[in-house]
Amino acid sequence: MTMLMNRCSRVVSLTAIARRSYASSSSSSSTKPPVVGAVIGVRPGLSLTSSSNSQLSSANEYLLDVARGGAQLKGKSGECKLVYLPQGASSSSGISQAALVGLGEESSTKTVRDATNKAVKALRESGATRILVDDLSHPHQAAEGAYLAAYWEESLKSEANRKKRVDIEPLNSSIASSSSSSSTSGSFEKLGWNTGVIYAGAQNWARMLADTPANHMTPSIFANTVQEKFAEFGSNAVKVNVYGEEWAKEKGMGAFLSVARGSVEPLKFVEIIYRGNPSSNESTDIGLVGKGVTFDTGGISIKPSQGMEMMRGDMGGAASVVGAMYGIAKLGLPINVTAVTPLCENMPSGNATKPGDVVYAMNGKSIEVLNTDAEGRLILADALYYMTTQHKPKRMIDVATLTGAIVVALGYTYSGVYSTTNALWQQLDQASQTVDDPFWRMPLHSEFVNGVTKESKLADLANISPGRWAGSCTAAAFLREFIQPVKATEAVSAGAEDADGEQSEKDQSIDLNNQTDIPEWSHIDIAGSGMLDSAKTMTGRPTRALIEFARNISNSH
Repeated sequence: MTMLMNRCSRVVSLTAIARRSYASSSSSSSTKPPVVGAVIGVRPGLSLTSSSNSQLSSANEYLLDVARGGAQLKGKSGECKLVYLPQGASSSSGISQAALVGLGEESSTKTVRDATNKAVKALRESGATRILVDDLSHPHQAAEGAYLAAYWEESLKSEANRKKRVDIEPLNSSIASSSSSSSTSGSFEKLGWNTGVIYAGAQNWARMLADTPANHMTPSIFANTVQEKFAEFGSNAVKVNVYGEEWAKEKGMGAFLSVARGSVEPLKFVEIIYRGNPSSNESTDIGLVGKGVTFDTGGISIKPSQGMEMMRGDMGGAASVVGAMYGIAKLGLPINVTAVTPLCENMPSGNATKPGDVVYAMNGKSIEVLNTDAEGRLILADALYYMTTQHKPKRMIDVATLTGAIVVALGYTYSGVYSTTNALWQQLDQASQTVDDPFWRMPLHSEFVNGVTKESKLADLANISPGRWAGSCTAAAFLREFIQPVKATEAVSAGAEDADGEQSEKDQSIDLNNQTDIPEWSHIDIAGSGMLDSAKTMTGRPTRALIEFARNISNSH
């Protein structure tokens, strides 16, 4: 989640103290039953949500008495109170504790998602191992918040130091059964509990991939993990191809190869082909491209040592793209989607690319590498051109932890989005708002193109622009050079300003709708949103927004 509330406060009664003492005295038992908690919605006026009323009838009065008394709950949005139930008030589900969450007068989808997220974290900290979640009248968002809060990645810790996993279930079991969990059921048209589980599960998998230390998530391990994950669908539904260095050489991917050459870990290029609508005339409705630098030292232009451990997440773009593909396949969306992720490490060595070296990309353009720490755009250059020429998607999106400049501009809240058409931006923005994964549109302009085409005296392009300004914008302009025929650059650079010297709408969006051989394209820079620097963890964004975008496209067909 983007922004979460403070920790749930506790309300402890004498009966709760006795109950907890009893639990601790019986902890020596080898087969302890699960500690069951519940997430309960409370509206202003102190009324429980309808599903809570029906499922917790025996405990309702107790909960409301506590809410009115020591809890001092008002039912306002953002409130969260943890209550321990005495045995006599417990329901047939064995619920021993409840997190009461305020929903406000008109609970929004964001309110619900934040409420269940906050409540599950509180119950987990209090020892609950099975948590029943009220759908709070927004089952998709309730499931998303709950399952995102249940994210668990402590497999590298010794067993004694691991937190326990928690099982999440809907408080009202009919909520889950009312929307089929089958990935081929066509249940994608409307959002419900099970779609929320799929969206959150996909993002949690992306978080795991990006959070895993680089020695446990090399390009080879990443590729193998993807193959194993998608095996559940069968090769007829999803095909996963993994290519190596010789294949990249055959394709002429000199930019990609130049980044990988400094590492002893072999590069990998993963291609995932999902055909949800094989009869469609459109071979690929959506093309997804994800930057996959599994560890980034900066190469010869080496980074400072402080914080370098976070560069395990420099493959956050690849992680979110394969996570989104998994969610799309689980939903069984009737569209065709292809994803590619170039995977490598960026390391310094005697074989590493040096500042000033000139390399050739797959599309034939020469690139002067002025800074080896601007490596993400090099591997994306070949991946974007490969996607454009091999799969010819109608619309294409790349995701990358690309520039520190986007963190300066937008912080850790928004992902920066560059788009060649207003229509594609609007579709992405709509999806991001639905899942509360904020996007902010950034400008594409001919001046940014000039920054990378005129900087080098030796090559067609430089991999960085002069000065420190507009670093994210010039990186996007660089990428754009690889989604179109080589000779088309001039068409975009013309007409930077209108007759009055004002920036025109065409220049802001670089509208390519009239060029049918060029897909609509958006670049999403997640260098800030993909990493939570304060928490030293990865977020898995924008996985859910990509899934929602694909679902909307499938619904429009």
